[in-house]
Amino acid sequence: MLCAFFDHRAPITSVVADRHHAHIVHSSSAEGLISTYDLRSERRVALHEIVNSCPTEISQLPQMKHGFVSCGAQGRVLFWDINASDPIMELREPPPGVITAGSRQTHQQLRSVAVSPSGEYIATCGDGQVLSVFRVVDGSLAASASTHFAAVTSVRWSPDGRQLISGSENCSLASWNFFLPSDLA
Repeated sequence: MLCAFFDHRAPITSVVADRHHAHIVHSSSAEGLISTYDLRSERRVALHEIVNSCPTEISQLPQMKHGFVSCGAQGRVLFWDINASDPIMELREPPPGVITAGSRQTHQQLRSVAVSPSGEYIATCGDGQVLSVFRVVDGSLAASASTHFAAVTSVRWSPDGRQLISGSENCSLASWNFFLPSDLA
Protein backbone atom coordinates (compact mmCIF):
# COMPACT_ATOMS: atom_id res chain seq x y z
CA MET A 1 0.00 0.00 0.00
CA LEU A 2 1.25 3.44 -0.94
CA CYS A 3 -0.77 5.49 1.58
CA ALA A 4 -4.21 5.64 3.24
CA PHE A 5 -6.56 8.44 4.26
CA PHE A 6 -9.18 8.28 6.99
CA ASP A 7 -10.78 11.75 6.76
CA HIS A 8 -14.29 10.71 5.71
CA ARG A 9 -16.79 9.89 8.45
CA ALA A 10 -19.37 8.21 6.19
CA PRO A 11 -19.17 5.67 3.36
CA ILE A 12 -17.21 6.65 0.25
CA THR A 13 -19.59 7.08 -2.72
CA SER A 14 -17.09 7.69 -5.53
CA VAL A 15 -13.37 7.85 -6.26
CA VAL A 16 -11.71 9.43 -9.33
CA ALA A 17 -8.05 9.43 -10.29
CA ASP A 18 -7.17 12.86 -11.68
CA ARG A 19 -6.79 12.95 -15.50
CA HIS A 20 -4.11 15.63 -15.43
CA HIS A 21 -2.06 14.75 -12.35
CA ALA A 22 -1.30 11.08 -11.60
CA HIS A 23 -0.66 11.89 -7.93
CA ILE A 24 -4.09 13.51 -7.31
CA VAL A 25 -7.24 11.60 -6.27
CA HIS A 26 -10.77 12.93 -5.65
CA SER A 27 -13.32 11.18 -3.41
CA SER A 28 -16.89 11.86 -2.32
CA SER A 29 -18.74 10.53 0.70
CA ALA A 30 -22.24 10.14 2.10
CA GLU A 31 -21.52 12.89 4.64
CA GLY A 32 -21.64 15.48 1.84
CA LEU A 33 -17.90 15.97 1.43
CA ILE A 34 -15.68 15.89 -1.64
CA SER A 35 -11.98 15.60 -0.81
CA THR A 36 -8.94 15.96 -3.04
CA TYR A 37 -5.76 14.18 -1.97
CA ASP A 38 -2.14 14.50 -3.08
CA LEU A 39 -0.59 11.03 -2.98
CA ARG A 40 2.95 12.45 -3.14
CA SER A 41 2.63 14.58 -0.04
CA GLU A 42 0.14 12.15 1.54
CA ARG A 43 -2.31 14.87 2.53
CA ARG A 44 -5.69 16.33 1.66
CA VAL A 45 -5.26 19.42 -0.51
CA ALA A 46 -8.90 20.47 -0.98
CA LEU A 47 -12.24 19.94 0.74
CA HIS A 48 -15.68 20.82 -0.60
CA GLU A 49 -18.92 20.48 1.34
CA ILE A 50 -22.37 20.00 -0.13
CA VAL A 51 -24.82 21.18 2.52
CA ASN A 52 -27.92 18.99 3.03
CA SER A 53 -27.04 16.57 0.28
CA CYS A 54 -24.95 13.53 -0.46
CA PRO A 55 -22.78 13.39 -3.57
CA THR A 56 -23.40 10.01 -5.18
CA GLU A 57 -20.72 10.25 -7.86
CA ILE A 58 -18.01 12.52 -9.25
CA SER A 59 -16.43 12.75 -12.71
CA GLN A 60 -13.64 14.92 -14.05
CA LEU A 61 -13.89 17.62 -16.69
CA PRO A 62 -11.11 17.02 -19.25
CA GLN A 63 -10.96 20.67 -20.36
CA MET A 64 -10.41 22.00 -16.82
CA LYS A 65 -7.11 21.17 -15.20
CA HIS A 66 -8.63 21.43 -11.71
CA GLY A 67 -12.31 20.81 -12.48
CA PHE A 68 -14.80 18.06 -11.75
CA VAL A 69 -18.55 17.56 -11.46
CA SER A 70 -20.69 15.85 -8.84
CA CYS A 71 -24.27 14.62 -8.78
CA GLY A 72 -26.36 13.82 -5.78
CA ALA A 73 -29.44 13.14 -3.77
CA GLN A 74 -31.13 16.48 -4.50
CA GLY A 75 -31.01 16.10 -8.28
CA ARG A 76 -28.27 18.68 -8.77
CA VAL A 77 -25.16 18.54 -10.91
CA LEU A 78 -22.45 20.75 -9.41
CA PHE A 79 -19.32 21.95 -11.22
CA TRP A 80 -16.25 22.39 -9.02
CA ASP A 81 -12.76 23.86 -9.19
CA ILE A 82 -10.48 22.46 -6.48
CA ASN A 83 -9.20 25.99 -5.87
CA ALA A 84 -12.68 27.43 -5.13
CA SER A 85 -14.71 26.59 -2.03
CA ASP A 86 -18.15 26.82 -3.68
CA PRO A 87 -19.44 25.28 -6.90
CA ILE A 88 -18.63 27.37 -9.98
CA MET A 89 -21.80 26.26 -11.82
CA GLU A 90 -24.93 24.27 -11.07
CA LEU A 91 -27.58 22.44 -13.05
CA ARG A 92 -30.38 22.94 -10.56
CA GLU A 93 -33.48 21.63 -12.25
CA PRO A 94 -32.75 19.14 -15.03
CA PRO A 95 -36.16 18.74 -16.77
CA PRO A 96 -36.29 14.91 -16.81
CA GLY A 97 -35.50 14.81 -13.08
CA VAL A 98 -38.52 16.86 -12.02
CA ILE A 99 -41.24 14.73 -10.50
CA THR A 100 -44.57 16.36 -9.60
CA ALA A 101 -45.85 15.29 -6.18
CA GLY A 102 -49.22 16.89 -5.59
CA SER A 103 -48.75 20.64 -5.85
CA ARG A 104 -44.99 20.62 -5.26
CA GLN A 105 -42.08 19.48 -7.36
CA THR A 106 -39.33 17.20 -6.11
CA HIS A 107 -36.14 16.16 -7.84
CA GLN A 108 -34.96 12.65 -8.49
CA GLN A 109 -31.83 11.44 -6.79
CA LEU A 110 -29.07 11.39 -9.36
CA ARG A 111 -26.95 8.27 -9.00
CA SER A 112 -24.34 8.66 -11.72
CA VAL A 113 -22.66 11.39 -13.74
CA ALA A 114 -20.22 10.99 -16.61
CA VAL A 115 -18.42 13.63 -18.65
CA SER A 116 -18.02 12.86 -22.36
CA PRO A 117 -14.46 12.30 -23.65
CA SER A 118 -14.62 15.67 -25.45
CA GLY A 119 -15.79 17.41 -22.27
CA GLU A 120 -18.73 18.94 -24.16
CA TYR A 121 -21.51 16.85 -22.57
CA ILE A 122 -22.53 15.46 -19.20
CA ALA A 123 -24.72 12.37 -18.88
CA THR A 124 -26.75 11.81 -15.71
CA CYS A 125 -29.12 9.13 -14.49
CA GLY A 126 -30.99 8.26 -11.34
CA ASP A 127 -34.20 7.22 -9.66
CA GLY A 128 -36.39 8.73 -12.41
CA GLN A 129 -35.45 5.96 -14.91
CA VAL A 130 -34.22 8.61 -17.36
CA LEU A 131 -30.82 9.06 -18.95
CA SER A 132 -30.17 12.77 -19.63
CA VAL A 133 -27.38 14.47 -21.57
CA PHE A 134 -26.59 18.16 -20.97
CA ARG A 135 -24.34 20.60 -22.80
CA VAL A 136 -21.52 21.73 -20.50
CA VAL A 137 -21.25 25.18 -22.10
CA ASP A 138 -24.75 26.33 -21.05
CA GLY A 139 -26.35 23.47 -19.07
CA SER A 140 -29.10 22.96 -21.66
CA LEU A 141 -30.64 19.56 -22.24
CA ALA A 142 -29.19 17.95 -25.40
CA ALA A 143 -31.02 14.60 -25.20
CA SER A 144 -32.93 12.29 -22.89
CA ALA A 145 -34.08 8.72 -23.15
CA SER A 146 -35.71 6.03 -21.06
CA THR A 147 -35.78 2.26 -21.44
CA HIS A 148 -35.15 0.96 -17.92
CA PHE A 149 -38.06 0.00 -15.66
CA ALA A 150 -36.23 0.82 -12.43
CA ALA A 151 -33.72 3.38 -11.18
CA VAL A 152 -30.77 3.87 -13.52
CA THR A 153 -27.70 3.40 -11.35
CA SER A 154 -24.76 3.94 -13.68
CA VAL A 155 -23.86 5.64 -16.96
CA ARG A 156 -20.58 5.74 -18.93
CA TRP A 157 -19.43 7.10 -22.30
CA SER A 158 -17.64 5.03 -24.91
CA PRO A 159 -14.09 6.26 -25.62
CA ASP A 160 -15.21 7.91 -28.90
CA GLY A 161 -18.17 9.69 -27.24
CA ARG A 162 -20.69 8.14 -29.68
CA GLN A 163 -22.36 5.72 -27.27
CA LEU A 164 -23.57 5.68 -23.70
CA ILE A 165 -23.98 2.54 -21.63
CA SER A 166 -26.43 2.58 -18.72
CA GLY A 167 -27.18 0.04 -16.01
CA SER A 168 -30.27 -0.28 -13.87
CA GLU A 169 -31.60 -1.79 -10.64
CA ASN A 170 -33.74 -4.10 -12.79
CA CYS A 171 -30.51 -5.89 -13.82
CA SER A 172 -30.54 -4.48 -17.35
CA LEU A 173 -27.89 -2.76 -19.45
CA ALA A 174 -28.71 -0.45 -22.34
CA SER A 175 -26.49 0.89 -25.10
CA TRP A 176 -27.40 4.26 -26.59
CA ASN A 177 -26.14 5.91 -29.77
CA PHE A 178 -25.46 9.59 -29.20
CA PHE A 179 -25.73 11.72 -32.31
CA LEU A 180 -26.82 15.32 -32.61
CA PRO A 181 -28.60 16.68 -35.73
CA SER A 182 -25.33 18.34 -36.79
CA ASP A 183 -23.66 14.90 -36.79
CA LEU A 184 -26.15 13.64 -39.38
CA ALA A 185 -25.69 16.51 -41.86
